[in-house]
Amino acid sequence: MSHLHGPTMKCLFWLLFLAGSIFCHYPLRINPNSLVAWKGSCVLIPCQITETHNSAVVRATGIVWFFEPFWDNSLLDYNGNLLYDTSKTVEDNVIAVSPAFQGRVRFIGDLGKRDCSLMITQLRTNDSGRYGARVVASVGKDRWRHKWFLRATVNVTESPPEPKMEILTQGRTVQVTCSVSYHCPHEPITLTLLGLEKPRLSSQKMTIENGMIQTTMSFEPTWEEAGEDLVCLMSQQDGSDISLRTVQLHMKHRPKDVELTILNGLPIKEGDTVVLNCSAGRSNPSDNWYNWFKIDPHTVEYKYSGSKLLTFSAVSEAIISYQCEVCNIIDCTSSPTVTMDVHFAPKEVNIQKEPEGTIPEGSPVKLSCDVGKAKPQNLSYTWYKDGQRLDLDLDSASEKLIIPEVVAAHSGSYWCEASNTVGTSRSPIVKLHVIGFLHDESTLSINPNSLVAWKGSCVLIPCHISNMLNSATVNVIAVAWYFEPFWDYNWHDYNGSLLYDSSKTTEDNVIATSPAFQSRVSFEGDLGNKDCSLMITQLQTKDSGRYGVRVIASVGNYPWRFKWFLSGTVNVTESPPKPKLETIPVQIKEQRITKVTCLVPYHCPNVLILLTLRGLETHRLSSQENMIENRTIWTRKTFEPTWEDNGKMLVCLLSNLEGSEISQTTMKLDVRKRDTVPDRPKDVKLAILNELPIKEGDTVMLNCSAGRSDPTENWYNWFKIDPHTVEYKYSGSKLLTFSAVSEPITSYECEVCNNVGCNSSPTVTVDVHFAPKEVLIWKKPKGVIHENSQVQLGCQVKTANPPKLKYIWYKDGRPLDSADNLLTIHNMTSEHSGTYQCEAKNSVGASRSPDIMLDVHS
Repeated sequence: MSHLHGPTMKCLFWLLFLAGSIFCHYPLRINPNSLVAWKGSCVLIPCQITETHNSAVVRATGIVWFFEPFWDNSLLDYNGNLLYDTSKTVEDNVIAVSPAFQGRVRFIGDLGKRDCSLMITQLRTNDSGRYGARVVASVGKDRWRHKWFLRATVNVTESPPEPKMEILTQGRTVQVTCSVSYHCPHEPITLTLLGLEKPRLSSQKMTIENGMIQTTMSFEPTWEEAGEDLVCLMSQQDGSDISLRTVQLHMKHRPKDVELTILNGLPIKEGDTVVLNCSAGRSNPSDNWYNWFKIDPHTVEYKYSGSKLLTFSAVSEAIISYQCEVCNIIDCTSSPTVTMDVHFAPKEVNIQKEPEGTIPEGSPVKLSCDVGKAKPQNLSYTWYKDGQRLDLDLDSASEKLIIPEVVAAHSGSYWCEASNTVGTSRSPIVKLHVIGFLHDESTLSINPNSLVAWKGSCVLIPCHISNMLNSATVNVIAVAWYFEPFWDYNWHDYNGSLLYDSSKTTEDNVIATSPAFQSRVSFEGDLGNKDCSLMITQLQTKDSGRYGVRVIASVGNYPWRFKWFLSGTVNVTESPPKPKLETIPVQIKEQRITKVTCLVPYHCPNVLILLTLRGLETHRLSSQENMIENRTIWTRKTFEPTWEDNGKMLVCLLSNLEGSEISQTTMKLDVRKRDTVPDRPKDVKLAILNELPIKEGDTVMLNCSAGRSDPTENWYNWFKIDPHTVEYKYSGSKLLTFSAVSEPITSYECEVCNNVGCNSSPTVTVDVHFAPKEVLIWKKPKGVIHENSQVQLGCQVKTANPPKLKYIWYKDGRPLDSADNLLTIHNMTSEHSGTYQCEAKNSVGASRSPDIMLDVHS
């Protein structure tokens, strides 16, 4: 029997000691074994002994009842406050019964009929507790007596409970049931239903069985009885009231006045979240559920259950109707149907072009903006060409864009936008390609086409016309310049603030030129030499913008004139730019000839300016020469630097011919001695910038530096060394940052390099502190723990830095008075059973072990 242990072993030992026998299944039954009564009433604890046990007849020879029973080791039997013992006479029982129960205990059972029930009367609240029955019996031909013990609990409340009332509807008939738990059939009570006319209440039927007293009544209610109070009264035999329960009689009916409403603001737009609300005016019972019906052209009816709110995303297709019904246990009622009217922006927007393909100059063109569908269908239209919105003069607010006679300038990318109150949709781009009068191949050039000047200066916009076009000679007829040009649909040509027109006389040009530019514009070109350049003087910041040139010419033997148009931009700054200073070579060395160049972009060659270099003695500098080429003015000088020139300030001054300063730039001379020998970086160091100690998770910053280096243009290489990688090299900046981890131990090294060579730093090891890891508990001895034995629990930590640790032990979540890594428990008892944890802690943090369960067996 070595496999038996704990309470089973103890029970078997004592029963064998008493020459008895133990069975896994008792023939003793107390059902129910948890009873409720109230102060002043009584309680019958039902106790039954089965007729046979393991196919042998059971003959009860004695029974004893106890209050608050316990196992008495001295008697090797159960004991407690004695309530009844069949082995005693009536007089002995009266004397032996616990004084608290004298005169209130009656044995109601009959051992000959295997009934061992006990009655307790005149209950008190301190009678609440456990009651135990010990039965002694012979079984079959066994020579020894058998014993069984079983418990029940009794809870005595201060006051009686209220009866429980249930109202059930079956068709038109209402059944009312009033019930209450009652465990004292020898002192019967009465349950009576009140509140309706006596003839309607006469059909009451009361029953007492299975610890429950119940009264039932059925009737067909009328509307006049709705809202009446129905009362269940519990009373004693003498008619005195014990307690009562009141419920209001509600007439049950299916939901009424069902409505389906849209909670959104109207109109509903595509993509909105639609919220439908299904409601009922009245319903009894009010525990309703909801069914939804969806009707569309593809589905006649689709039913599904849901909440009273239905939410979904509004879509434009197809037309969908919804209906809901509200149901209770009586029946269902449907709402009227609601159809979703979803508004949406225009869709399937496309442009139809007539005619198709390329279009000869002078032909009519019609572009139609077609919309597949939209709601609402009250649409407005906008037309665009090359990203610019077209003027309303061409009736662009219509779905049709009609150009009676196209010219080459009409060529471009067109699209239309169709809009309604919901939104706007754009068509794909349609290309319009016009051939003829304005030729596709442009002969104009403005280079550069983006110029910068400053307030008060001037600008020459360079414009040139090719001599040949498609192997035919270009003969210029006229040129016109505009400020902020635009396409004028009225004239089918470009327009803007006129600056110059070669077809006009000088006097007419003065009158026609935009007032903002009068007396400040001059044509510097020569049409005979295909030069169409324009000069603007006395610049103002508001002159910033686009400048366009339109050229008219004949080409070869073509009978018609050609037109070309091109534009450039001018940006007028408030102040002049600073000159740019450069030296060749960039690194200046003693007694080595050095060239100094000062330059500034300049687009006004007719108004001269000067660049002057200062800062060294005149005899040290070669002769200075100002030149203007490629729209840049520059000056260049040479000198032979000495060590005394180191740190001197070289100045480039931009001035006008009168000597007035416009702007200047300075440069500090960095002269190196000629006998300096280049060398690789020296005194390379690697430093940790963090405060120590470094903890796991910190951002580590390492700084690599060199004491001196010639040349000083350095770069940095980093080396990482850990147990898995002997050396890992990569380039980076002089600062290396990374997140600190506990393992593995990693060292770092850096090297600083220039064009001569590299030098390495000493190795630095990053010592990362971290909280204890992998904390576990070991137990000695292993296996089952018995009472009075000794157990040792050890707290084991795999790794920690710093390794100096403190320990705290916990049992069932509460700390124990032990600070050692070893917990020793002498003389184990059942109180030592429970869940144990240990916590290991260092200066970084603490970690706990998984739980270990100790179960001490008796």
